[in-house]
Amino acid sequence: MVAEEVWYETLEQMAANSVAVVTFELLETEYGLVYPDWSSDDPMINPYAGTDFTPSREETAGRPGTFHHVRVVSVAAGDLSPGDEIVILEAGGEVDGVMYEAVGRPELTEVELLFLDATSEDRYVILGSQARFASDGEGGYRSLVSPELQITPDDLDELAELIHS
Repeated sequence: MVAEEVWYETLEQMAANSVAVVTFELLETEYGLVYPDWSSDDPMINPYAGTDFTPSREETAGRPGTFHHVRVVSVAAGDLSPGDEIVILEAGGEVDGVMYEAVGRPELTEVELLFLDATSEDRYVILGSQARFASDGEGGYRSLVSPELQITPDDLDELAELIHS
């Protein structure tokens, strides 16, 4: 599957749209259907935002989703704490024996640091493929998709000031 993603020019832009920047340990992955959040006023989440219409579950087709259960190892920014267990939701997954995958998205097993946003269902989402970082071997990280997005050890210290609340 092909998904359109927001593209960030700078780390500052990405951080401004994040609620947390974490390293993690993957505990378990499961697949299921994801339904729109009709309570959100964001039209990207709720296509009926700003209207009086809320479809029933029967009127709504779920889309394939992957639910990653992870344990937070370290927090560069945000309100999470090491040891917290959270769920990260991604588009795509297995439904009825068919695997739906996003083209060009690095697997979570290749990733060491994530920029996350929260959903209203106590889940987190990754801010796109660019928000997946791997260690550069020198104490920093580099985006697996955008080599120009790099985090130095000094940048890690400054991220907390850039994260939105």
